[in-house]
Amino acid sequence: MAGALVVLLGAAVRAAPPSGESGRGKPRSEGSSSRREAKKSPVPVPATPKAPPTPLDGTRWELQSYRGSDGKPVAPLEGSRLTARFPAGRIITGSAGCNAFTAGYTYDAGRLTVSQAATTRKSCPQPEMDQEAAYLAALHLVARFTLSENTLTLADAHDVALLTYQREPPPVLAGTEWRMTGYNNGKGGFVSALGAVAVTAAFGADGRLTGSSGCNEYRGKYTQDGENLTVGTLILMTRKACAPETLDQERAYLSALRSATHAEGEGSELLLTRGDDTRVVAYTAASSPTP
Repeated sequence: MAGALVVLLGAAVRAAPPSGESGRGKPRSEGSSSRREAKKSPVPVPATPKAPPTPLDGTRWELQSYRGSDGKPVAPLEGSRLTARFPAGRIITGSAGCNAFTAGYTYDAGRLTVSQAATTRKSCPQPEMDQEAAYLAALHLVARFTLSENTLTLADAHDVALLTYQREPPPVLAGTEWRMTGYNNGKGGFVSALGAVAVTAAFGADGRLTGSSGCNEYRGKYTQDGENLTVGTLILMTRKACAPETLDQERAYLSALRSATHAEGEGSELLLTRGDDTRVVAYTAASSPTP
């Protein structure tokens, strides 16, 4: 009896797998298992936080004076228009009178530091070029600002006023027939209008919007609140067949017009943009004011 018990115990010991083995194949390694789990679950990379908004975001300004070399305020040359616009993203864009410019800025509790501006490369009469150089030099020296409802003053680190602006007035849309000169093609580009095709828009004082989209006539409604613009559904009043490139432009133009949220410009020029300051449609005045 004792001999039989020893045999059974021995068989049981041989049948039991060693500690850490699965009973078949090689022993499992806890380290290798952890490495496999790590490969399956990579550590997520945190997203770069967006810079918080500033009090200047979304504002547009027209220069009233800049500090001259003698320390006195100098008004812009007659007929020239110098601007500064602050879209979201801590960027300043605008016109320096001759060339358009773009600059970055930092903001911290009322302190403002403006980078060196990048500009287009147009050549203008020397007085305009001198004014532009003085304007951009002053902008680069800005360290502080004060802001009221209609006035923006940019000053240096000693609180000496360098640039004084007034808020840009909203453009007058009604009373002019506008001819489209450029549009967002919906593919990431802002392109010129087809030269032989007239695309127009007339913003009525009663809120009606009519025009030609190059092939067909369209109509709709719009509302304007200062610079803010809302364009309603646009309806084609005709259904003509046109050349493929004309129809492609028509579709892209109407889509771009429908996406507009802001209007800016003065005199014979009008630019429509959407919320992220992307240009969607540019116009020039096609006729004198209409009733």
